[in-house]
Amino acid sequence: MKNILRTAAVAVFALLTVAFMSPAFAQKNNMSGNVEQRIERMKKHLNLTDSQTEEVRTILNNAREQARRDRDTYSDKEARRNAMKSLREETRNKIKALLTPEQLKKMQEAAERRKK
Repeated sequence: MKNILRTAAVAVFALLTVAFMSPAFAQKNNMSGNVEQRIERMKKHLNLTDSQTEEVRTILNNAREQARRDRDTYSDKEARRNAMKSLREETRNKIKALLTPEQLKKMQEAAERRKK
């Protein structure tokens, strides 16, 4: 009887641990959440159209997938760092190409504020 209670207590503890840790872990490591947050910020600050929003989503999701492939491809830290830097620049340029002159100006102003 003691073994059954002990086993049940351990099982309940394990389930509760998994239940409470999973959302925190998923949020911390979920890149798609970061993509959606970035899109929402851009949509709000740059007044993206629905079409622009979908194109940005596609660009960011593709960049995320490429980053995963690059992490698996490059074992050398410097090569991986260079690949990520190149990917960020390429992604930024693709997004800039979608923006109107007014949106681009807002984006550049926001980038300048972040540098300060």
